[in-house]
Amino acid sequence: MSWWSVLDELGWALLFLFGPGLAVGAALGLRRVWLLAVAPAASVAVLGAGAVLLDLVGMPWGRLGALVVTVVAVVCVLGLRRLLGSRWPTDAASPPSTLWTLVGLVVSAPLAALPIKRGMIDPGMPAQTWDTPFHVNAVRWILETGDGSTLHLGAVSSNPQVERFYPAGWHDLVALVVGDSIPAAVNVTAIVVAAVVWPLGLACLVGAVVPTSRLAPVVAMCLGGAFIAFPARIQSVGTLWPNALAFALVPVALALTVRLTGMRRAALPGADPGSRPAVLTGLVAVLGGVTVCHPNGLLAYVVLSAPLWAAAWWRAARGYREASRAVRSVVVGIPVAVVVLAVVLLFSPLVRSVSSYRREHLEGRLDAVLSVVTDSQQGAMLYGNTDRAWWLLGLVVLGILTTFLLRRGRWLTVSLLIVLGMYTLTVAPLPALQWVVGPWYSDPLRIGALCVVVMAPLTALGLVGAGEAVRRALDGRGAGRAAVAAEVVTAVALVAVVVGSGWLRADGRQWMYDLYYADPEGRWGMVTQDELDMIDRLEDELPDDAVVLGSPFTGAPFVYGLTGHDVVFPHISGSWGPDELLLATELDSRSDVDDVCAALERTGVTHLYTDSRPYWPENENQVRYEALLDDPEDLPLGLELVDEGGSARVYAITSCG
Repeated sequence: MSWWSVLDELGWALLFLFGPGLAVGAALGLRRVWLLAVAPAASVAVLGAGAVLLDLVGMPWGRLGALVVTVVAVVCVLGLRRLLGSRWPTDAASPPSTLWTLVGLVVSAPLAALPIKRGMIDPGMPAQTWDTPFHVNAVRWILETGDGSTLHLGAVSSNPQVERFYPAGWHDLVALVVGDSIPAAVNVTAIVVAAVVWPLGLACLVGAVVPTSRLAPVVAMCLGGAFIAFPARIQSVGTLWPNALAFALVPVALALTVRLTGMRRAALPGADPGSRPAVLTGLVAVLGGVTVCHPNGLLAYVVLSAPLWAAAWWRAARGYREASRAVRSVVVGIPVAVVVLAVVLLFSPLVRSVSSYRREHLEGRLDAVLSVVTDSQQGAMLYGNTDRAWWLLGLVVLGILTTFLLRRGRWLTVSLLIVLGMYTLTVAPLPALQWVVGPWYSDPLRIGALCVVVMAPLTALGLVGAGEAVRRALDGRGAGRAAVAAEVVTAVALVAVVVGSGWLRADGRQWMYDLYYADPEGRWGMVTQDELDMIDRLEDELPDDAVVLGSPFTGAPFVYGLTGHDVVFPHISGSWGPDELLLATELDSRSDVDDVCAALERTGVTHLYTDSRPYWPENENQVRYEALLDDPEDLPLGLELVDEGGSARVYAITSCG
């Protein structure tokens, strides 16, 4: 598949990531860069919530449904603003500069996107890792059923299908992007998230912390693409696309929080209290989008913004007696909300289920901290990188110094210390403290990515800080000359970093995608190109009522995602009924052949998918499907070859017994 052939998917991705959010954000009263940066999160919030509502009224999810929910959301917001009148003015102009943000996007987007494109090789190639079948099949399920509800999507990983909660925001979006190929829509959306959504949030965050620097958004958008831990690793080895989008939206939520908590200090740019309604509702919309992508994104925001909110609360608490009733209510309400949240998380079955994951001891704590601050995480693992970027550590240190120089953004240092501690718990577990990282599955990929959400703005602040130091040194010679000198120093430093770091470590980022996209013959490969070609042919070769039985450690799950034909096991880990479990472990049993044949009949299985070269053969979960990996000649079945591709074969089951 040619990259030129997915331009329509690119157009749909940009339209649905920005269109609904721009309409709703404009109705909220947001302006300029803030409107642009908030748009993706607002779009996902509208689409994710809208999919639930459409299912309740019986309207299928699709592009028409997305248009309907967008119009309804805009009308509701405009009605609310009309009701409140002058108490809800349009957002006041505030940094960063629209012009320089657009310049930054033009410069940074190719730097971020090209290594990803080269690493993926073919836009139609699915990533070769554990969660890919689930996400591809979830999008297919939405397209076929018209049900994009977060309350039901968990049915994809169960058979018989049982509707249950799974955050569907990302899947609802991708379902709108799909043209000829679901993997192509997934891959194009991943590139847009990494090269557009993530940099825009960083631009707003750094611009809010350093409002005096016009080049701050350019620096932030470029340096945000220099990291391998996020978004490259989480989008490749992890295929944690919903989590990646949630984390990519967190910086704009932090930026809005910076503005909101600074509005009592009116001397700060963008701190006009009249903007409070637009900024507050914008923050709520962004957090809605984060949550509907993945709830642990909301918890990530809570963790990262905690020092910022704590500082704001302390300032308000000190003036409690003289404060207005509203401020006093907030001072009392925040601790109550924290306690309530802690209790909810403590007793939440969902949180307890994800907290049950146990991780191995991967490295020492000091090594873990060093690997984070030099973006060389998990070097001992096949998907880790060992090249330490010491220059990133240098910029982080300069960024911390800059926040103290400017007396703004010091909360980022506290946030960094928190996530560093969390990361050490994922690679060097302490059983008594695992509840801290449990909501992120105690996963070093996720927590490692979260570290980048803090480090990226700090590295940008470090480079901008060089210009700010020059500005302060030359203030006595005229503000104009000092500003120009500061921008020249910042621009020269940025060019030096980009070129001197190998175009922001482009080879390292490309390598991550190469490993899980372009090397299907390697250790992690799930499907080869020959196998994918065979699966494409199966769309016409299999009857409409075909049900394919095969180990999910082969390409069998992709038969549903790529052709629409039903499969017994659509995901490697899932919840299966007794018939499905019997077939997985006893299909080769000649002593229980009657039970096997009865299970085949009850499940409607018509075809068998085999592969002599399964994915991750040493994985302990292989035993769950051991009978499906046997030589077909050893099975008590009559089989007729339908098609083959590489080491994979698909047979029609002609008899049993």
